[in-house]
Amino acid sequence: QEKERVENELSRGDLEVVVFGTGSSGKTSLIRALLHEIVGDTGPAMGSTIKSNSYKLYLNKLDRAIRIIDTPGILEGGEIGRSREKDALIKASHADLMIVVVDSDLRETEFQIIGNLSKVGKRLLLVLNKVDLRGVDEEKQLLHLLRTRTKEIIRPEDVISTTASPQSIPRPGQNPF
Repeated sequence: QEKERVENELSRGDLEVVVFGTGSSGKTSLIRALLHEIVGDTGPAMGSTIKSNSYKLYLNKLDRAIRIIDTPGILEGGEIGRSREKDALIKASHADLMIVVVDSDLRETEFQIIGNLSKVGKRLLLVLNKVDLRGVDEEKQLLHLLRTRTKEIIRPEDVISTTASPQSIPRPGQNPF
């Protein structure tokens, strides 16, 4: 069965990468940064992404495309939120690579979801986004905390930080950076 599954995966074509996490964590912004293209809707309110969207990324010397799937946020309220979450988790469990985007420490529910997905046996990256809004020490502390909490299910080198959509910081009397 495993041999057949691997053969099917290889014949499928594109590599699938699913990006998921809570609403407003920066999933779509991360995809925009990877593609160097404005795609999807973003906003500070949860629920900007209401359905999964798929984008192709072509890299030199890679025979297959990478299909990046942007999913609705998890942990959103109501029946619609639960339906969106179910869709995101199903897509994540079928992907070649799962990228979980967070912008703070993990909520207990997020930790449980990640733990369940890690049992699928596929690589999972945990990406701490929006680090431009934190100090260097706070970023280091959060990364250490995330790596410590997930050490049984995610390799430490697979817990990384990024800034998908850098915000300028005002500095009195100087140009923002």
